[in-house]
Amino acid sequence: MSLTKAQRNRDAARLQTLLDEIPTQYAQLDQLTRRQLHTIGQVMLANLRHTQIPTELHDEVLRFLLKNSNWTLYDVQLFTLTVDLFSKADLIFMTKYVQKHLDRLNQYPQIVVNATIRLAFEIVHRLFNLQAYSIIPQYLAFIKVHRDSHDALAHLII
Repeated sequence: MSLTKAQRNRDAARLQTLLDEIPTQYAQLDQLTRRQLHTIGQVMLANLRHTQIPTELHDEVLRFLLKNSNWTLYDVQLFTLTVDLFSKADLIFMTKYVQKHLDRLNQYPQIVVNATIRLAFEIVHRLFNLQAYSIIPQYLAFIKVHRDSHDALAHLII
């Protein structure tokens, strides 16, 4: 309820407070699922995109993603949605950080593959915009491996 009110009022400070409270609320309330946390985070980020300058939003997204030591597929998707906020150095760092968590998510192989292909494509797009051409081939190689293994999403993206 308070999230909706803060969003309606475009109250970035209140949304930040709610964002900071999410890990505590999740630890205390079993009924607050991981998916709900992801949705709350997306709503907050969507609101922050409209009320703050990109540098501040970048810091908020980075802080939100690094707070979670136990990433799920939803965190990967959230990172994918906000790749356009990151610099070349941040993308390299976050790619290594995400890879560490993806190794643990292998219980859903095709879902993980699809999410990482999409993430790799978004990173390539962002690096192209940043004119960081020298590191793009490693992401294209990842996508090509999955294209060669007849992954439908990789074919669609390429």
